[in-house]
Amino acid sequence: MSSAAPKQVMDEIYAEVCRQADAHRYMLKGRVENSKFMDDLAKHPKVGQRLQEFQPPEEIRHWVKDVALHNYSAAKRQAPRDIDALLRATVRKEVTELHYDAANRLSVHRAAEGECLLVARGTYIKWETALRKLLVYRARRAQQATEANVAFRMFLYVHLVDGETVNAGDRRLVDEALRLINITPLWA
Repeated sequence: MSSAAPKQVMDEIYAEVCRQADAHRYMLKGRVENSKFMDDLAKHPKVGQRLQEFQPPEEIRHWVKDVALHNYSAAKRQAPRDIDALLRATVRKEVTELHYDAANRLSVHRAAEGECLLVARGTYIKWETALRKLLVYRARRAQQATEANVAFRMFLYVHLVDGETVNAGDRRLVDEALRLINITPLWA
């Protein structure tokens, strides 16, 4: 992209891409539908036509796909960090976050009476990855926890993306699988 594009203009274009993606329900569509959507954005008066003022037409779809929609998708997939209210409602105790590991999207919380809570976050599509991170984190701290006489209660927060739904049978199976290994599922 040309460096001549003012930041304010690029912010306006990006905001329009996000509005259009929300209206299209980009996160819930398949590859074919989203490819056509990208073509439409490249021709859109507030996106593609505006970008032509600053870059060659052949680069517009690339920017829409690899910059704007990539950033949009990453933001939508990000589970919220602050889940103290959800934990409070689940454990029915006051909860305070002690540590947050941004790289693994894990947090350690202390509940009233000293109980330690370990929470991993992931989307429904990637819940197994979040589970692996939770178990690896816990295993790495097993010796420290034993020496400090700390017991962790583990939770897996499943973040549903942009209106994503999970049928009751699949959700029940995930819940049951997690409970079998003493992990409390949290859905939002």
